[in-house]
Amino acid sequence: MSATIYWKPLGDGMHIDVAAPSAFIQAMTVAFGSYPWRLNKNHIERLSGMAAMNTDGAKRNPFEAVIDAINQSGFQGIELWPEY
Repeated sequence: MSATIYWKPLGDGMHIDVAAPSAFIQAMTVAFGSYPWRLNKNHIERLSGMAAMNTDGAKRNPFEAVIDAINQSGFQGIELWPEY
């Protein structure tokens, strides 16, 4: 199975490809409840811990990509969801 993870506000390149989407979605659901996940700078510490534990071998750690998206969003944060 593959999934692409999107976030708002939508625009070019505002998605990440996740090597193990089921594991990513499960981890996000355990940490933040059901999607869509509404995340802001208050969630970065937890996401950093999740990034440190990620060992799926992806070129880019998806949790780090989410942290980058939050940082780029400023104070508004992001809304994140998978699409299959």
